[in-house]
Amino acid sequence: MNQREQLQRNFEAELAAVRPELLAYGRHLLRRREDLPDTLQVILLTAYRRIEQFRPGTSFKAWIFQIATYEIFNLNRKYAREWKVRVPWDEELIDRAGNEMDPLAELEREAAYDRILRDPNVLANALDAELQSAIASLSPKERSVLLLRIIGEFSTSETAQMLGMPAGSVMGFLGRARR
Repeated sequence: MNQREQLQRNFEAELAAVRPELLAYGRHLLRRREDLPDTLQVILLTAYRRIEQFRPGTSFKAWIFQIATYEIFNLNRKYAREWKVRVPWDEELIDRAGNEMDPLAELEREAAYDRILRDPNVLANALDAELQSAIASLSPKERSVLLLRIIGEFSTSETAQMLGMPAGSVMGFLGRARR
């Protein structure tokens, strides 16, 4: 059995170990979540075609995440003109800001507090939406660095190598993303 055949056989096993993290990374980095299945397919196809470029003894996870990063960046660039963060106009919020102590607003806040006490998932879902919004507002490089470090659990030097930038830049992007 030649080296390519051996790499192809190991590909599926290596992929199974990193697939959940790869999915989470793609889900957070892609601008259009509906593109996740197609993008994942492109990533896997690209990796499979380039299997001979993988060096045994190195990190398969780092190698495939690097491919994923570039494929996702390319797709995001394609849709860059469509992507705009929109802040919804909330007439009620604006009205409440003008009224310091509105008894009706106080009752609504208490009702919301009671809903949270009865079902804590309400708060978790709201936080998830806020977190997703915060991640979406990051630049592509800040988002990549943050997700590679948190979801991928890569070191600063591994992240720098995958993104083709100095480790100091990775630390700078990470610091800005955390703010």
